[in-house]
Amino acid sequence: MKIKDNLSGDDTRILKEIISDPSIIICPADKGRAIVIEDRQTYLTKMQQQIDEGDYKLENRKEKTLLDKLHKKLINQLKNMDIKLDDYKEKRKYLVSAPVLGHMYLLIKVHKKNFPGRAVVSQIDDPTYKIWKILTDILNPIAYQGESYVENSYELKNFFSTLRMISKHRLM
Repeated sequence: MKIKDNLSGDDTRILKEIISDPSIIICPADKGRAIVIEDRQTYLTKMQQQIDEGDYKLENRKEKTLLDKLHKKLINQLKNMDIKLDDYKEKRKYLVSAPVLGHMYLLIKVHKKNFPGRAVVSQIDDPTYKIWKILTDILNPIAYQGESYVENSYELKNFFSTLRMISKHRLM
């Protein structure tokens, strides 16, 4: 079955030109399913601002060196916890087979003035990914049961609408 293209030849050509332009970055917007086309230098400046504001440390060692060191630490810790890493199935539960360092990217906030970026750090296939996934499965049910747990902003709004305030108090 052949899928019919919904773009004209000119549209396809223009789209290919935009995608291959090295002076721009195409990324997802922070809200909705929109995409943002931004000047590369502007995007990199926003990224650098996020890095400068965060608690980051510049590492001069090569990625492979960092990954090897972290992998050894994980192996030692798992062994100290009496987890049998000789068994392949057991080992696969905790360790990523082809680890990569997490990477950071920005989602552009198109609904805000000057279109700032929201930093996202993807840790998929990071050496600690499977361990964090296990911890998330353990901790989420506990968090959901907490008195202060709020599932989303809609639920928070509904909660605030039911509050009765004493006249001399203000909710800020």
